[in-house]
Amino acid sequence: MIRDSTRMTFFPTKERTFKLHGKQIESLERLQRKTERSENLTSQHTDKSFIGIITGNQFQLISSAVSKRPLCVMKGDIQDGKGYVKVEIYKPLKLLISIFLFVFSIAILLPLLLGAKNFPPAFYVMGFGLILFFRFVLIKFMFKTISDTSLNSLSDVLDFEWTINYQ
Repeated sequence: MIRDSTRMTFFPTKERTFKLHGKQIESLERLQRKTERSENLTSQHTDKSFIGIITGNQFQLISSAVSKRPLCVMKGDIQDGKGYVKVEIYKPLKLLISIFLFVFSIAILLPLLLGAKNFPPAFYVMGFGLILFFRFVLIKFMFKTISDTSLNSLSDVLDFEWTINYQ
């Protein structure tokens, strides 16, 4: 199943299912070897593909590539040769983006709320246009490109193919 989140959420997510080509134990051992263990998913210099936690058949990973480090978190589970992975934006980054957009929104609305008469309406339209651009273009584009790269790296390490359920 390949599904990008279409419900009304502020931050995008991806959920996918896959089928392993080889044995589950071998794939999990390969993932262990390619993952630098870190309980709190913090960026650190490593020559491995991922940083994260692998517990039994479950994993929580971030990419170790310098340009992609803390943007996406992959959470997944592998059972009976089949797996599931969910990619979402890293929680501290969600918090920073939310604070930035909230402060920016207040800065735009403050003159309106204080009754400033010399602010042109174009100021408000441009301000909210920038917020919408930041969320629906910039964040979505960055998430799509980085999550696709991270998922491809995971696919290379675990050696699987995506499964598609047509319903």
